[in-house]
Amino acid sequence: MRRVRHKQSCGQSGAVRSGVAAARALLVVTLDGDGQNVNAGGIGVQVRAHMDGTNAILTRQVEGGTGRGQQNDLVMHIGLGAYTNGTVDLEFTYTWQGAKQSDWAYDVPIDQPTLFYLDTDGSVVYSP
Repeated sequence: MRRVRHKQSCGQSGAVRSGVAAARALLVVTLDGDGQNVNAGGIGVQVRAHMDGTNAILTRQVEGGTGRGQQNDLVMHIGLGAYTNGTVDLEFTYTWQGAKQSDWAYDVPIDQPTLFYLDTDGSVVYSP
């Protein structure tokens, strides 16, 4: 683990940007909904990173909070260790109108923040 520090306070957004810039083999995923038809943070969506050439699958779930008065970061940080192939395939699993569904995004680049949109029909949209 490496420690990244700022000379002065730069806020949460600045800290996330610096952490992403300093990371090695990192996948950063943000889900963004419209807040009216789809929840704005993608809470409840499970993301599975399938790494080419390995049997490894890393899973994360967007959670709003795990206790009273607490809030989790809605940005998912998935450490990929020594994986250096440059892209991963992502599987998104979620419940939409009572039915479990899945969407895929293929060849998602690592080592850069990636934004996915939750469409009003519940699907996950990726536009590289």
